[in-house]
Amino acid sequence: MDDPIALIELGFRLACEKHEQTHYRWRALHHKLEQLRGNDAPYDAGNHDARIDCLLREMEDDQVRYICATGKRSAHPNSRTKLQIQLSRYWISSTYELLRTTSQAMGQGSEFFKLISKHKHMFAAYRVPISKQEPHRVAKPSLIQELDLEQSNSEKAMKGELPGIKVLYEGSGSYRVKPLFDLDSGSIGFVVYDGKAKTLVGKPRRELSDMNYPPKFGQ
Repeated sequence: MDDPIALIELGFRLACEKHEQTHYRWRALHHKLEQLRGNDAPYDAGNHDARIDCLLREMEDDQVRYICATGKRSAHPNSRTKLQIQLSRYWISSTYELLRTTSQAMGQGSEFFKLISKHKHMFAAYRVPISKQEPHRVAKPSLIQELDLEQSNSEKAMKGELPGIKVLYEGSGSYRVKPLFDLDSGSIGFVVYDGKAKTLVGKPRRELSDMNYPPKFGQ
């Protein structure tokens, strides 16, 4: 098979089949959020993003297999890692929009308002600096963390306290958010400055996906 579009379609189908439970729970969550928004005409982006999540999980699993097979403590050197980074950026931004529009439409009287607002804020901290293609402006952090796939300690991926190279903030007013690779999950993550919480935050994309499906959402 030498048709790139057919290969993409095959990749999506196989990823959804392999991660069937993830695909199902995201579609169930999307249906629940549509109900909370009261949409007469359901928006289909959430269902399609479920397929993106499945594809990313397969890419993440492939990274772990690469690490196990080669013994290297780094991401796959080919272009698949660049694609994984970009898809991770897209997925975080799109999931934020799903949560934002729901929290705005449902009203504070809903039993789910606080829970959805909490998750919306968590995704908002990542969405702003990674979706805007310019340095992220911050008010007054005492330090920032520059983490890159090429840096030697990048395998210390997001365990407990945020690891990495601490760089003194020199008052320039901005910094670029760089991708971080998590050896355990094969996932891409980003360390960002949460302006509301006044702290640095960072989680692998896969952990964000797992956190975004509280059990009672599905009830």
